[in-house]
Amino acid sequence: MHDVPRAVQVIPIQLNQAEYFALIDYFHANEGKAYKNVTHVNDCSTMAMKALRKTTSLHVPKMLDASPFATETALQVFRLVDQKKVSSTMLVIEENLRSESPDSQFLFRNLIINYLDVRIAVAGAILNLPYRAWIEGAYSEEMLQYWDSETIDYFKQIQIREESQIRSDPQVEQFFKLARRSKEFAVDKKRLKSIVMMYFDQKLKSADELSKDASSDITTRYVTAYRIKAYEEIKNELLLVIEGVK
Repeated sequence: MHDVPRAVQVIPIQLNQAEYFALIDYFHANEGKAYKNVTHVNDCSTMAMKALRKTTSLHVPKMLDASPFATETALQVFRLVDQKKVSSTMLVIEENLRSESPDSQFLFRNLIINYLDVRIAVAGAILNLPYRAWIEGAYSEEMLQYWDSETIDYFKQIQIREESQIRSDPQVEQFFKLARRSKEFAVDKKRLKSIVMMYFDQKLKSADELSKDASSDITTRYVTAYRIKAYEEIKNELLLVIEGVK
């Protein structure tokens, strides 16, 4: 059966608008993070069910959520209570693979996987459940789900790049030139401050609108967040230079 191409078991769920946006926001906030992965204790199934618990009315018990098959069973129990909330399990297969492997082969292979999953989960429950309880007591949320060092370095580079690009913008360079040589150029400080505020407020408004776009990917959102921070800092620095404080 190892020659049968992968097929994914999917359980569609229906969320109301508030739940949908809460779940999207949760995923966006945690996108790109690593997590403490212990199979059948705190694994990918656990993290998915944690997201649903925090943002929706679907609460799979913690004693079940580390087993994909147990999780699927729990969700199907919810389906008996509310068929509008949870739909039946579907098998998702790439269309061009159907001719190579009959659906029955996919079903049989996944049945074996589910059987092994629940058997291992049950056999290890006497150790895994206390271990799960210990993990949740000994580890904070930040320790269980965190940015790894490579990701932190990556975003630091983005931050440096964004600030550098803004400072090297010809308009911003001109502002600093005028601010530092205001006496030489007989610059009206009040007018210059007004122009600087107008310029940066427009940039901040555009960046803020982009940051609220739910369809943005993680890099775009963090680039925008760093850009907003850089705009604020450079604007404040410019105002101090104009006043002769810096």
